Amino acid sequence: MLILILATTIRRDRQIQRLQPALNDLLGAGNWSIDLTDADKVLRVLSRKNTVPDITILLDRYNVSCTVMDIFDTVLGIEKPLLHHSAQNKSIF
Repeated sequence: MLILILATTIRRDRQIQRLQPALNDLLGAGNWSIDLTDADKVLRVLSRKNTVPDITILLDRYNVSCTVMDIFDTVLGIEKPLLHHSAQNKSIF
């Protein structure tokens, strides 16, 4: 299972309500959350595969931008980062 961590430009609960049906269709209800209290307005996704390209397209339709902060692969309950950050580029997409 992958854990995708994305920074977004989502700012209001109203935006989440508009996105909810589309995110549920794409990712499944309960497989995503958005933290509006976080400075990066983090979208956290649980997925069996890398759905970042699909998420990016979906969010773009709602005029929301996102940047990949991290991707973790969970194996036997251990989270292993899949991204190797450099000082200049934190995104693989």
